[in-house]
Amino acid sequence: MSNLTKVLAVVFSIISSRAIADDVAFMSVEKYLQLKKTAPEVIDTYLSGVLTAYTLSNAMLERNKQKKLYCSDSLITSSGLQNFIDSVVGKDLGLPGEAKTDIAALALWALKDVHRCK
Repeated sequence: MSNLTKVLAVVFSIISSRAIADDVAFMSVEKYLQLKKTAPEVIDTYLSGVLTAYTLSNAMLERNKQKKLYCSDSLITSSGLQNFIDSVVGKDLGLPGEAKTDIAALALWALKDVHRCK
């Protein structure tokens, strides 16, 4: 297991254990998969907010001459972010309590993996 995977496992574990699954600011992988079937519009709205937060964070980091969260040459949409998430969800990542992992944290991990900064 790489150091990055170990760090992510610890972070996901901490986030999962501290978050309340019914809180609107937190959506577990389990809840994401359920809502994807029953209320896809909720997923789209939630991921739009997550993406906006990450985009603004990247802009602030770039303005302050700090390393960005992820680097993309093209616009990422909420449906594109959902594709990144879906490519990761269901794979055995070796993360303890993966079903309770925050989908926003998983989305950032997927963005960082797909759009690595050079």
